[in-house]
Amino acid sequence: QQMEVEGEGAGATRPDGGGSDGGQNADTGNNYTQQDLELELVSSIECLRQLGIILENYKQENEAHFFEKINKLVDHYQRVYDRRGAVDETVPLALISDYLDKGLNPELYTKKRLEVAEALHQQNKGRVDSLKLLRDNVQSEIQRRLGPPAEITFFEPKEENGENGAVAAGEG
Repeated sequence: QQMEVEGEGAGATRPDGGGSDGGQNADTGNNYTQQDLELELVSSIECLRQLGIILENYKQENEAHFFEKINKLVDHYQRVYDRRGAVDETVPLALISDYLDKGLNPELYTKKRLEVAEALHQQNKGRVDSLKLLRDNVQSEIQRRLGPPAEITFFEPKEENGENGAVAAGEG
């Protein structure tokens, strides 16, 4: 089934009832939804597919149609760029280069990251346990060599005449 992207110029109406610019000017703000961005990406992919077909059957007389499709693709990319504010998430570059470019499932990336996080958690837990053991050993060794800690008393000044530590004039 071939989806027709022809006629998607400025202000063209889509099957979903919205205009090609989502009813928003790029200068007035980014009030686009994630669905608007997804629809524009689907249209861009379809335009790329059609460009591939044109290139496979390239003939000199189709050159004008080829450049028209390239201009439409540039328009799609501009609309995708205008809708970039519809999502706040960022995609890690490693996900794109290590998984998507190789045709692997992105969930494998998530699984790998969870495994790495679990390993780091276990390492940190081991470090904390080791430090607690070291602290306990140092405390017991100090008590063994020096004896139990002595009671430390702090001197607290006596209150005289309602003032802290101040001696009334003429006394002392």
